[in-house]
Amino acid sequence: MNLNELARKISDEQKTILNEIWNYYIRNDSWIPAVALYQRFSKDSVLSNIKPLGGSIVYVSRNAGERERFVVTFLGSLLTTNGSALALMFLQYLNYIRERLESDYELKEIDGAQVRERLQFDHADNKLFVRALRLSPFLNGGSLGENTWTAGLPSDVDDLFSGIGIQEYFESKALKNYDPAVPTEGDRRMIYLNAKAQDIFPQSDVRVTAADDRE
Repeated sequence: MNLNELARKISDEQKTILNEIWNYYIRNDSWIPAVALYQRFSKDSVLSNIKPLGGSIVYVSRNAGERERFVVTFLGSLLTTNGSALALMFLQYLNYIRERLESDYELKEIDGAQVRERLQFDHADNKLFVRALRLSPFLNGGSLGENTWTAGLPSDVDDLFSGIGIQEYFESKALKNYDPAVPTEGDRRMIYLNAKAQDIFPQSDVRVTAADDRE
């Protein structure tokens, strides 16, 4: 399955809900409270629409003592109305990284100011890109401020020179952890992902946490 095939399975109503969650995150740098989403679409409508999408795309999260919020994963962001534009930004970014590595084999970090200049990101583009980069599998350390940022190279950056195209590399990373069976309820989602991780790495003590849950 590729991104286009997955996108075609999403209904207009589901996309509208994803848009609302994602746009709130871009504007506020925090995830939308469930009550705000329920007020606009009704609780029954929201839950019935996100459940078929699965927790690899969108899910409900609640930290101890806090209210429920809806979260869109990096993969989910690529399925919003502006997902194709966001994907193009990442393709340009990955191409920029490859070009830099061709002339500097010891490159370890990317400077956001240089990215903005080279890719001609305006303020809105840069804000969108940094918000998405935080969630993406293409980040490996760094400091992501809205105006000034640095980012470590993807841990498997050598794959950019393995003969596969940038589009293929991007989609394989974005879809790597996609599983339509992942629950959308936060607690059940973590239990499922931890159990799945234990099946993959049975000899290790693997735990999925919100900090390392990048799709």
